[in-house]
Amino acid sequence: MRDEAKRLSTTLFRSVFVYSIAILLCFSGIFMALFYLVYEHDEEQRVATIAESAAAFLEDKDTQDSVRILEGQLGQDIRYTLVDPQGNVVFDSGGNVDENHADRPEILEAREKGISTVTRYSSTLGKDTIYTAVLLDSGNVLRLSEERASFVSVFKSTEPALIVALAAAFVLSVALSRLLTHRTVAPLNQIDVASPLENETYEEMRPLLSRVEAQQRQLMEQNRELARAENIRREFSANVSHEMKTPLQVISGYAELLAGGKIPQKDAERFARIILTESANMTDLINDVLVLSRIDDPVMENAGKEEVELLSLSHEIVTRFLPLAEKQSVSIRCLGSSVVVDGNKSLLDQLVSNLLSNALKYSDPDGEVVVLVGKSIAPPDSEGTPIAYIRVRDNGCGIPLEEQHKIFERFYRVDKSRSKESGGTGLGLAIAKHAAVFHNGTISVESSVGRGSVFTVRIPTEHEG
Repeated sequence: MRDEAKRLSTTLFRSVFVYSIAILLCFSGIFMALFYLVYEHDEEQRVATIAESAAAFLEDKDTQDSVRILEGQLGQDIRYTLVDPQGNVVFDSGGNVDENHADRPEILEAREKGISTVTRYSSTLGKDTIYTAVLLDSGNVLRLSEERASFVSVFKSTEPALIVALAAAFVLSVALSRLLTHRTVAPLNQIDVASPLENETYEEMRPLLSRVEAQQRQLMEQNRELARAENIRREFSANVSHEMKTPLQVISGYAELLAGGKIPQKDAERFARIILTESANMTDLINDVLVLSRIDDPVMENAGKEEVELLSLSHEIVTRFLPLAEKQSVSIRCLGSSVVVDGNKSLLDQLVSNLLSNALKYSDPDGEVVVLVGKSIAPPDSEGTPIAYIRVRDNGCGIPLEEQHKIFERFYRVDKSRSKESGGTGLGLAIAKHAAVFHNGTISVESSVGRGSVFTVRIPTEHEG
């Protein structure tokens, strides 16, 4: 099951809140530690200063005088201890001490360096004790000590106030995190996806908004293409229905007369020939529709491509059309040089056949149709690829200039009466155009009324021959 989608505002709020609390706790701990270290250092300095002053006062005194002077310090917060050279405690303002102090760290260090300051923690009392020892000229060591609360004790003593401060900081962090989250997310919530690049938002959002804009333009273009394709489909369906309706009506009408059985034999034969002709027209129409459907199929994009020699293919097609040309008293020739392209031989055959059929259809008796095959008749394209070409020229009736941009549309006929007589479907040039586009090529026409037409197909080729 799909996990619940994350919310940016919730993620941002949690991140800001957690980071702020972590930083607050970290800095609180660092501040308390620094405060305690500074306080401890100041206390050590104070005790050391008192110890040095007391030692200076006892410099010229013997042990008895030193004891008598130190007894006057009873009742003060600082504890005074006088230790002789053997480590015995001669005097201690905290009471009698029988334990030998010769191995105490502060005593050893004072005898070595002249003065020593040491801090020791008592886990029993939960307190720190500062010891400062000074070596006297008499060989005795004067030690001053003072108890003070340890860091743990200080922390525990401030715990209630610290809890209150942390609670206040918690509430403040929540409020600030919510405010920051709201101000951060607000520009994102105000983005108008219909016009992504017109929004005033964070610069970091620009790449994303640019991609959204590009995708929207792409989708709009795709929608327009789909709309155009749908219009073409509807128009195509309507035209196919119309084109098939006429021969079907003719076939149906004459078949009904024949079925009645009351017509002369001569008329029956004529009606049968008409039915046969209209059936052939329907077959041609269906075949052309199937060819168009096959060309439009995306699966055909790279299917069935092979090396095709255009001159020999054109000779075959011209030979196939010779009987029809002779019947119409039109001469037909194929000229040119050998050219090889990568293509679909069936589609190229269909392309040339349609152009040749169209030229014969609109040629007058004693006219001439020439098929010319060659290479590089047009300037090389931007990448310098050679261009193969097929030109079909006739000296027929020609095409008016205002009609020339329409002739490659499906079911369009320049001379409808002539097309009807010759049985054209109106799909021949549309198929030729689609076949040329299928081969990454183009098709164009040059024509003038009364002087004939020249159709030129150009196809890129990488082959030398």
